Amino acid sequence: MRIALLNAQGGCVGGLEIHLARLLPALQAAQHEVRLFHEWPPPPSRAPIAPDHGQSLAGRDDREALECLASWRPDVLYVHSPMRPSLAMEAVRRWPAAAFQHGYFGTCATGWKRIHTPRAQPCSRTFGWSCLACHYPLRCGGWNPFALWRGFVAQRGWQRVMRRFDLIACHSDAMARELHRHGFPPGQVRTLPFLVPPPKTGGSASQPRSLPPDGPVRLVFLGRLEPVKGALLLLDSLPIVRRALGRPLVLHLAGEGPHRPALEARARAIVATDDIEVRFTGWIGEDARHRLFQSSDLIAVPSVWPEPFGQVGVEAGHWGIPAASFDVGGVRSWLHPGINGHLAPGDPPTIAGLAHAIVACLSDPGHYRHLSRGALDATQAFLEEPHLRAVEQLLTDAIRHRSRSGP
Repeated sequence: MRIALLNAQGGCVGGLEIHLARLLPALQAAQHEVRLFHEWPPPPSRAPIAPDHGQSLAGRDDREALECLASWRPDVLYVHSPMRPSLAMEAVRRWPAAAFQHGYFGTCATGWKRIHTPRAQPCSRTFGWSCLACHYPLRCGGWNPFALWRGFVAQRGWQRVMRRFDLIACHSDAMARELHRHGFPPGQVRTLPFLVPPPKTGGSASQPRSLPPDGPVRLVFLGRLEPVKGALLLLDSLPIVRRALGRPLVLHLAGEGPHRPALEARARAIVATDDIEVRFTGWIGEDARHRLFQSSDLIAVPSVWPEPFGQVGVEAGHWGIPAASFDVGGVRSWLHPGINGHLAPGDPPTIAGLAHAIVACLSDPGHYRHLSRGALDATQAFLEEPHLRAVEQLLTDAIRHRSRSGP
């Protein structure tokens, strides 16, 4: 097949784009012709998704962008994030198209699917006009009314595009249920095994890990430093964990984001009164991430929004690292309580609940080794082969659907 991958970003700015950087060469190795088309070129500080940087549509109006697509003669479009609705709607009309629903695109005005009042927690509302009335009372997002309206209109526009896709794939049953709640029929939506392969360089664990008998317990958080990722709750849970385990703690916070100054201030207050060390590493590349996994005992995934999947937990699992997380969104797609980690209640998420989940992973060396074995085993569901076969079937079925139904 000639597969046109469509994405807003051309660089690896987040987990979605990292997924595409893995998928593109896998499809090419399976003898498909693949080309990335994107609206925004890679930022200077980020690696490109495609080694050749793909085809930028920046600065092109809809007609020029469609001509660019048409000149490549795709058999099918595989869309991964919202683009200009006018461009996407016409492209989907012209070519068979499938989409992968990585996030709450078209189902939430802010895209975060969480509220902040009375506390930060996942939102279960169906996206619609009532969201405008709830935005400020529930603190769904910022205070700027113009930004609220722009986001609402953009998400409504993208939802209209989504209804035109031949098929929509997602990586968790939670995301499939979200689409069904918004009126997408079961025949249009399917759940695929996600692609989170082991590292190609630097190795991974082949045997379960053992918890060090003494010295500090080493925790790691990887993600954007913004409120929905829950790093503040993680910091506040550390004194409870420290007292329960009776051991020093070291937490690595790997990532950047607007919440970093507030997190640094909270970390200074915590380390001043307890045997706890917090290290901010900033954004780290793949090699540094592997070194961090090698030296960590547990990964914390404390998101307070309903994570569509949470692939960082599976990445850590390749190193035999158990996970502690809130029970939100699609996390249960890979975290099985008592098997490869422990869950804290997520509605609402609490400091005490997260601390309890972390302690449950780390308080008994025998149980820790069991969780480490489970972490390694759980990664087998997310290897390249099952995902690739599922994507090939998805795109083939999208072409067949279009041939039967017409544009």
